[in-house]
Amino acid sequence: MIIYKLELYVVNVIILFDNTCHLWHNKNIKDIIMTRIELVDKINNRKKQLNITIENLAKLSNIGIRTLNRFFAGDDVKLSTIEKITNILGLDFAGNETISFSKLQKQRAKEKALFIASLVQSTSALEMQGLEENNLNGIIKKIEHAFLNGEYKNRLWVA
Repeated sequence: MIIYKLELYVVNVIILFDNTCHLWHNKNIKDIIMTRIELVDKINNRKKQLNITIENLAKLSNIGIRTLNRFFAGDDVKLSTIEKITNILGLDFAGNETISFSKLQKQRAKEKALFIASLVQSTSALEMQGLEENNLNGIIKKIEHAFLNGEYKNRLWVA
């Protein structure tokens, strides 16, 4: 009886073994089995869509390049490694999009803009010329725009 009930629905379980990734999330088990290669392909496609190199993905996710290369070759890696990769790319454990491409780009542009603006603000503060909030927000918007549409568009995912 217990096995029969298990076959109907299972909630949020992921198991990786024998080159197969099993993701169960309130679905019929027959519909949810995917191979590890399918998962790697989905993640690799998103990486290409965002134009992120292995080196930059390693820096952004705090994962070693060799570990990333092993993952993309289909070798075994820890679940925490997969989680770090998918979080950076805006995906879930099954490689499905959780954050849209455009929203992910906007988030990254905002992060980079805030970082650069904080450097400007820090330098200005050292010189006793800290920027007013309006000026600082203007700088942040200009930097965001440069990363999304301007001259720095190709550097958005550079760590």
